[in-house]
Amino acid sequence: SSDLFAAPKSELLSRFPQHPDRPFADVSGADALWAHGRGVPFLDARRTKVYEEGHVAGARSFSVWESDVDQKVFAFQDEVGKDLPVVLYCSGGECEDSHMLADKLFGAGFANVLVYKDGWPDWVKRGGPVRIGPTP
Repeated sequence: SSDLFAAPKSELLSRFPQHPDRPFADVSGADALWAHGRGVPFLDARRTKVYEEGHVAGARSFSVWESDVDQKVFAFQDEVGKDLPVVLYCSGGECEDSHMLADKLFGAGFANVLVYKDGWPDWVKRGGPVRIGPTP
């Protein structure tokens, strides 16, 4: 869709080069804000109920705990391709949901998965845009 990747591909790839040899690269909160401002897709790996209580504006609900996650991965692959960056996050700290989702995307051939390891709490602390409620 037209709201994805507001920046030129070359700009995105110079900041976030592909890493086809490993499932993901960690990114900082500053990187996450930069990416969000340039239309990089965000995937929220937490449960849908938690997502609906508040999420990164524009993020999609991709809970690794729900049965439709593989279907979502394949649909997403058709929509965005596998070489441009995509940011995954969960609740930060000890939360492993985003890493589990990264493994699924990597298994599907994605070469530029970024894990925002400080996740949702850090986003809120930084004043990043948020939304409440289900995916539109």
